Amino acid sequence: MSSSRPPRSPRAARSPELIDRLERSRERVRKRRERARERERVIAGAVKRYLDAWQAITLRETERDAAIDGLRRQISDIENRAVEDIAGLRGDQAGAAVTIREQGQTDDDIADLLEIGVKQVRQLISFARPQVPPQSTAKPQLSAIVTGSETTIRNLGLREPATSDDAED
Repeated sequence: MSSSRPPRSPRAARSPELIDRLERSRERVRKRRERARERERVIAGAVKRYLDAWQAITLRETERDAAIDGLRRQISDIENRAVEDIAGLRGDQAGAAVTIREQGQTDDDIADLLEIGVKQVRQLISFARPQVPPQSTAKPQLSAIVTGSETTIRNLGLREPATSDDAED
């Protein structure tokens, strides 16, 4: 008897409940795969946005640095021109102080006229003097540099004047 029946296929033996469960399981797997593909698309898009932003940042930083370098060169040029201009103007001031002195005015008179300190008058006048390099046959020269409240004398071949402390030795 059993031999007259054809063998049952495994599908034919499945109950409707089993078929529904298998279908739901396949649907869940399909949805998981779809969500995984969507996550991959979102991640790939985010990575692309990140790299695009990185490239734009690098480009912008390069442009910024080039602009800053150009501005620094401009600032340096302006500073150098200002230093040169100011040096020339200080020379003009020194020449004016010398002109006033040549008219018989004292350092105090010049300071009063120009509304500056006597020390500044002396610095201007010494600035206006031409700097002549010493000749080997010429007499040694003294030059005075005013620093703070005291005057330091550089001796170029001469001894400093003796003080009362030197006399005791």
